Parts: sequence; structure tokens; C-alpha cells
Amino acid sequence: MNYIDVLIPLFGGIYLLVFGESRLKPMDADFARKKRILKRSAYGLIFVSMGYLIIKLFA
Repeated sequence: MNYIDVLIPLFGGIYLLVFGESRLKPMDADFARKKRILKRSAYGLIFVSMGYLIIKLFA
């Protein structure tokens, strides 16, 4: 496992947090639900990235 394995989900999570809302159509009836799912996915990717970092540092 390299540090690039840590950075890929981190950048994906940051991208979803910053630009994820612009990928959705605001006039959609399920806009709030989709926005919530995007945020959870972004936090999940950041959490996975932190897990990879801990494994990389202590392995």
C-alpha cells in the first residue's frame, strides 16, 4: 500500500464535499435526500482514507 492509496479516497471525499452539490439538479424533488447521501458518501471516503493512513503508518 502506497500513500497514493490514501490520497485517492481523500481527494474523492473532498471533491464531493466541495463540488458535489453542483452535480445535482436543484429543482429535483429529492434534492435534499440526494444532497444528504452525497455528504455521507464524502465523509465515508474521508473516513476510509484516514483508515488507510493509520494502516500505512503502523504497518
